[in-house]
Amino acid sequence: MKIRLSGADQVGIVVHDLDSFLEQLEELLGIDGFEIVEYPPEDRDVRLTHYGEKASFRLRMAFGRVGRLEFEIIQPLEGQSIFHDFLREHGPGLHHIRFTEPEYEQIVQSLQEAGIVKMASGDGVHGPTQWAYFDTREWLEGVIIEIKKPLP
Repeated sequence: MKIRLSGADQVGIVVHDLDSFLEQLEELLGIDGFEIVEYPPEDRDVRLTHYGEKASFRLRMAFGRVGRLEFEIIQPLEGQSIFHDFLREHGPGLHHIRFTEPEYEQIVQSLQEAGIVKMASGDGVHGPTQWAYFDTREWLEGVIIEIKKPLP
């Protein structure tokens, strides 16, 4: 199976303490200016799933750019999610690489038809987007991929 993706536009890192990690990024690499949000927003249903089941969890997240690449820093707060799973199983670190794809539905379907497990899905933080995480760890040395539907 070969799926052509447009290009990576984000790396996701899961941490125990968002504020401490952001301080270290600024101190060590001079990277700052992150937008911090809590997810999901309280005012809408973002249709969260965890391995195909309806899910409920909360995250604290930070978004920032270095050149064209977005960094998403994720601190799980409560509930069951792939981010909580990751921390428990591996500790903090690189979690995923994201690809924003115009052919979102077709790519998601192709990955599922190929037997790659959809770990989680939901609606995005920034506007009307959708996302899905796929368990590509067996093929990509422990790295998960996220497919995101672009803004309309």
